[in-house]
Amino acid sequence: MDESVIKHLEQPQVGTITKLSQAIREGSKLRGECHSSWLKDGRSCAWTAAAEATGMDFSIGYRIDGLAIYRHLKAHFPNLTPDIFGDVVMRMDSRNWSRLRCANWLQALGY
Repeated sequence: MDESVIKHLEQPQVGTITKLSQAIREGSKLRGECHSSWLKDGRSCAWTAAAEATGMDFSIGYRIDGLAIYRHLKAHFPNLTPDIFGDVVMRMDSRNWSRLRCANWLQALGY
């Protein structure tokens, strides 16, 4: 396998990500994008991407739960609020925003 492909498939080192927007961007490199689900057909939403980039394991058999994702991200990013979490879910599911658009929006807010 080409070295550039291998680097693309490697997960970022936990602890090097300091912003939620950065976590979404890094996690978005790991798998395709989905909407209206945390994880669907091997694809992830913004929050699942962020959680995966910060070390949450979504192995087969793991029950994907929004509260568990929120708690995981809150532990890494104490400034995350339920309102911001819900806003991103709404923007992805109802407004069909991409993960990267959500990351840009969060970055503009200081996340």
